[in-house]
Amino acid sequence: EKSFTLRAAAECGIPIPRSWDAAERMPAPTDLPLVCKPADKAADALFRVRHVRTPAELEALLRLVEGCEDRYLWQEYCPGEGVGIETLIWEGQPVALFQHRRITENPATGGVSVVAEAEPLDPALAKMAVRLLRRLEWSGPAMVEFRCDRASGRVALMEINGRYWGSLALPCLAGIDFPYYHWLLAHGRRPGAVPTGYTAGLQVRWTTGEFLRLKGLADDWAAGRIGLGTLGRETARFCSRMLNGAHDAMSVPGDRRPGFAELWFLAARRLRPARTRHARPG
Repeated sequence: EKSFTLRAAAECGIPIPRSWDAAERMPAPTDLPLVCKPADKAADALFRVRHVRTPAELEALLRLVEGCEDRYLWQEYCPGEGVGIETLIWEGQPVALFQHRRITENPATGGVSVVAEAEPLDPALAKMAVRLLRRLEWSGPAMVEFRCDRASGRVALMEINGRYWGSLALPCLAGIDFPYYHWLLAHGRRPGAVPTGYTAGLQVRWTTGEFLRLKGLADDWAAGRIGLGTLGRETARFCSRMLNGAHDAMSVPGDRRPGFAELWFLAARRLRPARTRHARPG
């Protein structure tokens, strides 16, 4: 529940973005740009995340959520990169820590990780993540997500994923085997020497997310939100990333089926409306 998480972070002295909800006041055009997301991931929601850049977009979104405003949290848009501190906390102690940076996201303006890169652990971010999880009396795996603007040095907490995260393949490939350590702890056994270092610079790619991201950019171009030049550059980068040899987050040697199954599901879901639309009556 994001509002509770943000309150706990503020009590811990962790920077958070300015937020609005229905209990205070709804945002105004002077507050733009904004991000709107469900206040609780477990609740039914009309969308996962929406970026609001213009007064017209704000007006349309306010109409969309009218009557269920309390289900959504509005936050100021924080520029920068998404940085995740992945943790395994057990009995209040960090067993394993890892850090990744989001190279690309879906949607392109900020969302879930598509290409992620391992980077050395930032001690300040790691301390904030552990302090917050201890404040919440958390036990188990969690990924604490920050937005970091390297130019200004500003850091803001985004959210906590209280579960295994989508880029889990990255720390495992880099040498931090979170699921194995978790399994040992759940069976009353302590892991041996958990590595404190790992292979920085390693990348994983969510292939299905790459296609979804490119489609989103094409939709933005069709709606006039980006220019043809931007779409062309992003398409060229898409092709380059697909050929750069990054590890596929959904496929590992000896088990390619999850990656192929996800791509097949995506294709079937996209084609189903077309088949239904062109089906012959009777």
